[in-house]
Amino acid sequence: MDMIQKIPVVSDGLNQWGIDVYDYAVSRYRKDLQDVMVYISMSYSTAIENEIQPLSTTASKRTAALSDLGDALSVCSSIEAQWGESKSGTKGADCSAAAKRGFELLDSSACAGIFRSDTHVEMSYAKCQQLLQLLKTKIDNYNNLAQQTTSRMQAHVQHRDEAISTATSLMSSIGDTRASTIRNFN
Repeated sequence: MDMIQKIPVVSDGLNQWGIDVYDYAVSRYRKDLQDVMVYISMSYSTAIENEIQPLSTTASKRTAALSDLGDALSVCSSIEAQWGESKSGTKGADCSAAAKRGFELLDSSACAGIFRSDTHVEMSYAKCQQLLQLLKTKIDNYNNLAQQTTSRMQAHVQHRDEAISTATSLMSSIGDTRASTIRNFN
């Protein structure tokens, strides 16, 4: 934010009544208090928006990852449903590109050897149970992070709204004071 300098106004006639009047210089431009408040609140809002934007991007990426993890969980669940009483052998299922991305979000050693092609996975019952647990844990972790990000974004938005509300109230008060001063001089 630019430096704000206070400049005394001497020729306004109010100093004879004990009222000191100032203008302000922001970026070498002379402004009155109301313009300075607009400048400060806009700068503060921009700073908060700059903090919200990366959080929003992270939240969007996390939502996409959660969707992919959900697709991978669905594939594992459909494979698990194929086993009857005997838990031996391998079972398989076709998987979408999203499900494959979901599996790739897990530890690579956990998914080693399950892909028979880009669209088909096969695994043993034990591997299926392991992947189901890993997927559920990963989804829970992403959901917890999503809640934290949402809370941080809400706090930033609340701070921005409070700053704008404060600036609006102050500008309204300044306008009322100016109007009252003008009425008193007339």
